[in-house]
Amino acid sequence: MRYLILALLITGCGTDFFRGKQGKDGKSTDGSSCIAERLSDEDGYGMANYITCDDGTTVRIADGSNGSDGKDGQSTTGAAGTQGIQGASGSQGLAGTNGTNGTNGNNGADGEDAIVALLDPCGPSPNNAVDELILVLSSGEVLAWYKNVGIVQLDYNTRYVTTDSQACRFSVNNNNQLVYGN
Repeated sequence: MRYLILALLITGCGTDFFRGKQGKDGKSTDGSSCIAERLSDEDGYGMANYITCDDGTTVRIADGSNGSDGKDGQSTTGAAGTQGIQGASGSQGLAGTNGTNGTNGNNGADGEDAIVALLDPCGPSPNNAVDELILVLSSGEVLAWYKNVGIVQLDYNTRYVTTDSQACRFSVNNNNQLVYGN
């Protein structure tokens, strides 16, 4: 109301302004009248109050200056939460089907005979007792089986004695031949 009275004094409208009945404009006793209205602001800033008097004067009554905008809020990201517990393992998937068989490969070349000679250094044993034998391999190695020792590779030109009941003495020469009784 203070603004309205101030505006009326500034514009020169009568000081005995009153409101008419049933929304009609009032008339002052000195012959002047004014209308107070809320209209769209000419500057495009929304609504404003205006007082317009019969003498053609119009006064805009400002609602007061707008306050300044506040600071924008800061966008923050919260800290990561703790990792949840491990979920249960899923059920086993279905077994896959067997693939088709591949084609057979080519046959390999015939190998050499591993044993090229079987030698009996003492000859047949009496009474069919255990008899030691000497094996000559295709690689040139000479092997003998000794009781309580197992298979032994024999060296050339070395003296040996069988461990069977005959206890024969022998050696093997460079041509894989047995030499007896030496």
